[in-house]
Amino acid sequence: MEEQSNTHLCYMLSGNRIFFFEKEFMGYNQDKFIGFNRQQNYLTEVPEKELFMTIETFLPGVAYNLNYAIKKEWENEQSKFGVR
Repeated sequence: MEEQSNTHLCYMLSGNRIFFFEKEFMGYNQDKFIGFNRQQNYLTEVPEKELFMTIETFLPGVAYNLNYAIKKEWENEQSKFGVR
């Protein structure tokens, strides 16, 4: 779904740390892993530091925000095939 979206704001918040799911770091490697780094290497490389941020708000738990804006043309095309 990520590749069909034309805009998004996706993140995970826990405590006072937030992790952003940035489109440019969401590519799959040959093993179908997402590395969250430029190398697309989940197993031996750490996620890019720029994806993390410390904020003033403290959340005792975990919150996710996964919003994708999908182009209407893509949505109509998928409905032809029964995909939702």
